[in-house]
Amino acid sequence: MNCTSTGDRRKPESGPAYVHHPSFESTPEDQWMKPVQRDPEAGHLNEEQTRLLAQAMHYAAWRADCSRTEIQREHWTAKYFQLRDEIILGNQKLVYRAVHRWRPSIRYQDEMIGACHLIFIQTVAAYNPWIGVRFSTYAFT
Repeated sequence: MNCTSTGDRRKPESGPAYVHHPSFESTPEDQWMKPVQRDPEAGHLNEEQTRLLAQAMHYAAWRADCSRTEIQREHWTAKYFQLRDEIILGNQKLVYRAVHRWRPSIRYQDEMIGACHLIFIQTVAAYNPWIGVRFSTYAFT
């Protein structure tokens, strides 16, 4: 695939944001799109699973950016949002842990959970899985 990147991060107004990684061009698609299995007992994603999904999410956004047809762009954009949602649902406990830390009154707890979810969605999209920072640490920061 021949797609040139204009920098490390793509601007969101032109499609899904992504962090460009040099291995996108050299690694086959099936390596990026391997399914990640959740542990049914745990009910959430561990750090390694989250990192793999985040890498696949950025790859999907890069592929959407490099797509030559609208059908390909829609396919990769849908894949991006599917992976993003999987990360969000698999790490939802972080939102409740953050709200619990602040101990808001019951009156404001629902508002705070909603606001944290919105921030969490933005955090997932901005997370760079190649810098070596745990996702939970990044999300709390």
